[in-house]
Amino acid sequence: MSYIWRTCNLEGCEKRYQAKTADLARGWGRCCCKGHAAKLREQSKPGYDPDRVKRNNIRRANWNNSDNVPEHVKEQRNRKRFGRDAPNVEHTSGIISGISSEGYRVMDGTAYDEFDDPVYGTELCDMTQHPFDMSE
Repeated sequence: MSYIWRTCNLEGCEKRYQAKTADLARGWGRCCCKGHAAKLREQSKPGYDPDRVKRNNIRRANWNNSDNVPEHVKEQRNRKRFGRDAPNVEHTSGIISGISSEGYRVMDGTAYDEFDDPVYGTELCDMTQHPFDMSE
């Protein structure tokens, strides 16, 4: 295998690295790392708008703060993760707030099994092992 010294093609990166000549022949090896290659690929797409990217990054920075997230967005995330509004229990919010250590879905302080039957309340539920990540 032969290598050649290159400079990263991403604007602002002056890092020198060794790229395989076979990869260069395939059109690969243009950047020093995968992260820079992804940025370069994104910037080369038609309609790329750096201002829009900045706005979206600001929105994503606050994405996990559940106080700022509207209820309909929480429901969409819940549906995306579990495939439906789960559990299907009347007189509840329909938003899963966590997963118990046994794998039960926790909603409104009560753990529900796969048949949507209540198993126990939060006083017995240990949610420290599997906290629900609202970013997904």
